[in-house]
Amino acid sequence: MSRFATLGVAAVLITTVAFSTWVLTRSAQPGSLLSPPLIALLLVANLIPAIALMVLYSRRVARQRAKREGLGSGKLHARLVTLFSVLAAVPTVLVAIFASLLFQSGMEFWFSDRARNMLENTVAIPQAAYSAEEERVANETTVMSSDVAEYLRLVTIEDPRFQEGFARQVLNRYLSEAVILNVSDKGLVQSIALVDPYARNLESVVTADQIRKLQNQRVINLNSSDRIGALTRLDYGPNTYLYAARVFDPEFQKQIDRGTQVLKDYQSLLSRSRNNQLRFNGALLVVALVIVGFAIAAALKLADRLVRPMGQLVAAAGRIEEGDFSARVPVTKTEDEIQTLASAFNRMTGRLDEQTSALMSANAQLETRRAFTEAVLSSVTSGVVALDARNRILLINRSAESLLQHEDEALEGVSLQDVSPELDEFMAGSKGKPTFSSSLSQGSALWR
Repeated sequence: MSRFATLGVAAVLITTVAFSTWVLTRSAQPGSLLSPPLIALLLVANLIPAIALMVLYSRRVARQRAKREGLGSGKLHARLVTLFSVLAAVPTVLVAIFASLLFQSGMEFWFSDRARNMLENTVAIPQAAYSAEEERVANETTVMSSDVAEYLRLVTIEDPRFQEGFARQVLNRYLSEAVILNVSDKGLVQSIALVDPYARNLESVVTADQIRKLQNQRVINLNSSDRIGALTRLDYGPNTYLYAARVFDPEFQKQIDRGTQVLKDYQSLLSRSRNNQLRFNGALLVVALVIVGFAIAAALKLADRLVRPMGQLVAAAGRIEEGDFSARVPVTKTEDEIQTLASAFNRMTGRLDEQTSALMSANAQLETRRAFTEAVLSSVTSGVVALDARNRILLINRSAESLLQHEDEALEGVSLQDVSPELDEFMAGSKGKPTFSSSLSQGSALWR
């Protein structure tokens, strides 16, 4: 029966594993999660038959161990294994279900559209602000280029009024620095006029490669870790350009970069969310089976510890039943109920041994006395018969057997009426008194 149950549970386990594999390997959108109740159901559907299979197999192992060590049929082993397995499995399964649902609920929230949109918006806001500032600086630089070109049509570039107007353009447009550059035929960049409160070498900011990029565009952005800049043409002679920039806190760009990196990590984690979901639940399944396995191993050890002393008690009781009253069971130093039982059993067998020895000694004495009495009676010429309360012969000598004509028969335990009805009637008429029978020619005495 146990074998068929094991095969049935194994078939159920194989079916649930196959069904779970089919469900988990179905095509799904990247980053999509399975329903937490579905995953918990699959977890339980695989966990319960697996635990049942472990319990059934361990019961067989327990029986085999008990028989191999001579500890009986192994039923107590099997019961202890089942009990410990159930005690360990029930809370383990409940904790696994709770942990699975709790973990997946958190995953479902953090990988939901709301959380993803919130994170993307958090990163998009500073990026949008940075982009807007880039666009503003580019537009302001383009407009300022037109205004500066208009100034240069009215005054020369060395005129102090131009210098003042150029600085006012930078200030009013919320820019931090600006420079008018001229590029020679040899590609040498030289500043013509500048507003440089930070004392930077603005000529090194613009390179020939950047100027070549400007050939096909109206304006290009030249950004650095702490500045947002723009480069555009200036309508003041050939190869003349205007560069303007605004200084900002470098931490702002670092925060944008960190936010962008966090978003990339989140998107990478989102693409692996389903695998992580399956890995976590797989780990829960393995841990639950390991816990139940440890419980089964502990049950087997405990069963051995409990059943072995009981087996020793049974073996000792069998020896006592066969007449060996010297049988004892080993007693360890641990003070528990099993050892208390072993000590009590040893005391009992000791008392039985003592009492049996006393009874054997008394029986030996009685046999000696009986043999002596029989020897004495056999030498007496008178017939002697000893009766019990029901007139059965307890003892009879050879003379009485000869007088009663029953020499070849064993008369002990036989009723006197069957041996001599006349003597039985005579004894019935004289109960309680010693008499002498006239029918016995040698004058034999009868006692009862």
